[in-house]
Amino acid sequence: MTALKDLIGFHFEKPTQEELEKLKISEEEDRKKESIKRTNAFIERKIGLEFVGKVFNGFEFQTEDIRKQAVNFLENQDRDFIVFNGKPGTGKTHLAAALIYRFVTKSINSGKSIEQTLSEVNYFRASDFIETIKNMWKHGEDTEYYIKFQNNFKFLIIDEVGVSYGTETEENIFNRLIDDRYRNRKGKTIIISNLDESGLEKYIGFRSLSRIYQRGIICNFQGSDKRAVKKITIAG
Repeated sequence: MTALKDLIGFHFEKPTQEELEKLKISEEEDRKKESIKRTNAFIERKIGLEFVGKVFNGFEFQTEDIRKQAVNFLENQDRDFIVFNGKPGTGKTHLAAALIYRFVTKSINSGKSIEQTLSEVNYFRASDFIETIKNMWKHGEDTEYYIKFQNNFKFLIIDEVGVSYGTETEENIFNRLIDDRYRNRKGKTIIISNLDESGLEKYIGFRSLSRIYQRGIICNFQGSDKRAVKKITIAG
C-alpha cells in the first residue's frame, strides 16, 4: 500500500517543543487582541466611545482609600456593591469602565471565552431602565421578570442614578432590583450617582441604601469637574 507521504511528495514532521510553545503564545496573543477588540466594542455600544480604553493606568485617584477599594472590588468577597457618588466630571464612569476591563481580563484568564464573559456584564443608565419598565407596564408585559433577569449578570453597572424624577414608583423599582442582588449574591454591582448619600437615600430609599451599607462600599468623589478644563470660552 502506497504511503500518504509518497503520494503528496513530502514528509510530515512532528513540530518541536519550541515550535509548539511559539504557536501557543501566538494563539494566546490573538485571543487577547480579540478580547480587547470585543470589550472595546461593548463599552462603545453601552457607555460611549469616550470610555473606550479607560483603564486604571493613568487614572488619578483622589485618595489611596478609593484606589484600594476600587482596584480590589472584584476580589472582595465581603462586598457586593460599590457606589461611586459625587460631582459630575470626577471620573466615576471612567472607573466603572476600568473595572469592566478588569472583569474581562480576570474572566478570560480563568478560561472563559470572550462571548461568555461579556454575556455576564450589563450596563444601563437608571433613566433608561425606568423607561423600559414603564413601557412594559403600558404593554402589559412582565416587569418582575425583567427586574429579576438582572440577577443573571455577574457584573452590573447602573449609571446616572438620581437623574430622573425620583418618584415613589422609581424608588420601589430600585428597591426590588437592589434587594434581588442583595439576597442572591450572584455578582457585583456598581452604582454611579451625582447625589450625595442623603440624596441617594431619597431616590432609592433607605432600605436599599441600608443593604448597600451592609454589603457595599461608598466612594465619595470630591474635586472639580475634570471636563471643564477642556472648555473653550469665547468673549463676544
